[in-house]
Amino acid sequence: MSLINKSVAEVLKKAGSFEDVVDRVNYLKENESKALKAVVYFAYAKDVKWLLPDTDPPFTSNTEEMDVQNVLKATYNKLRIYVKGGGYDDMSKTKREMNFISWLESLDGLDAKLILSIRKGEIPYPGMTRHVAKKAFPDIAKDLR
Repeated sequence: MSLINKSVAEVLKKAGSFEDVVDRVNYLKENESKALKAVVYFAYAKDVKWLLPDTDPPFTSNTEEMDVQNVLKATYNKLRIYVKGGGYDDMSKTKREMNFISWLESLDGLDAKLILSIRKGEIPYPGMTRHVAKKAFPDIAKDLR
């Protein structure tokens, strides 16, 4: 696997840059990780209802020099905190939102922007469509819109 020092956002951006759908799918499969599949799932799943405001919160983004590309890969399970039915439905709105801001501030800047986009049901890279996601990850395809 070639995931070393590539953020999830970098993998998705690179996959989207390929002209051919087959190449996009193959690149995603070659760089598959639990975090990558979780991001795709939370972006496109039919049953995901976010428990966060629609507006982007104020936060301080990390820069490339901070070398935190692997943080999302280590903490992707936190996504459950921010969706209905993830086991944290009873968490107070304020605590959830503060936790979300803190998490965003721990992530690579590109990954933080990606997380903000998946809340809106999209992956912000041209070429990264539901169709591509379904072909790359057939094990979660049935759950995607």
